Amino acid sequence: MIDKLNDLIDLNLTFLLTEHKFSSHHLLNLDKKSFRKYDHLQLANLMAERGLVTINGQNCTLTEEGLLIAKNGSWLAHLDNETKTKSEQQTKADKKVQLESKIAELTEINLTLQNKQLRTKMLFSIIGFILGIIATNWKEILTVLKIISPPETK
Repeated sequence: MIDKLNDLIDLNLTFLLTEHKFSSHHLLNLDKKSFRKYDHLQLANLMAERGLVTINGQNCTLTEEGLLIAKNGSWLAHLDNETKTKSEQQTKADKKVQLESKIAELTEINLTLQNKQLRTKMLFSIIGFILGIIATNWKEILTVLKIISPPETK
């Protein structure tokens, strides 16, 4: 049903392209596919809800947007473009979310690597410090551990 209404709106925008002001009675309110008649006021109100016309009593005026849509193809082309635009925006949003997720993941990996490198540096610093103490005081350490006897004093 919505497709049929969109077909009617499309048909009427094309019909009204040359008119700027018209009576709602002039609307083509016959759906060519189902031959169902729509009330001309109902159709005018639907077009007004979509911002294509303004209604003043029985008179309707094509809005700038309605005129622009009619000149740039049709209502159906406009709807198709809107759908494509929304789809493109969704695709961009999805890609942005994926990239942000990858960035967060890479940042976490980087921080993990930095932490590992820091721990490794600290470990080597501690080992170097201990080796420095041992190298400086090796005789005293061996004496304390009673591996060698203490040097005799004279």
